[in-house]
Amino acid sequence: MLALLLGERLDARALERKNALATAPLTIPAGRQGYGVLFRYGLVVLFNLTPFEEAQFLASLAPLMTARLAAPAPRSRAWWACMLATLTLACWDR
Repeated sequence: MLALLLGERLDARALERKNALATAPLTIPAGRQGYGVLFRYGLVVLFNLTPFEEAQFLASLAPLMTARLAAPAPRSRAWWACMLATLTLACWDR
């Protein structure tokens, strides 16, 4: 698993959704056997991709990013798990 904060905003509407596994957050196939989970606030979580597939997938997202970060901000799995759990709970509270 790789989680990266790539920028302030990701406009995923342009992506093909017919193969989507989920739409909130958008989860799409990536590489030969992997998946990408895309969040509109610029977070991308990749599962089961080779380093080459990761690079290809991230490059394909570049045109969809607003206010790209100079360098992606990787975090530990535990940090992202906590962040995602917090965001999920915040969304359910609405």
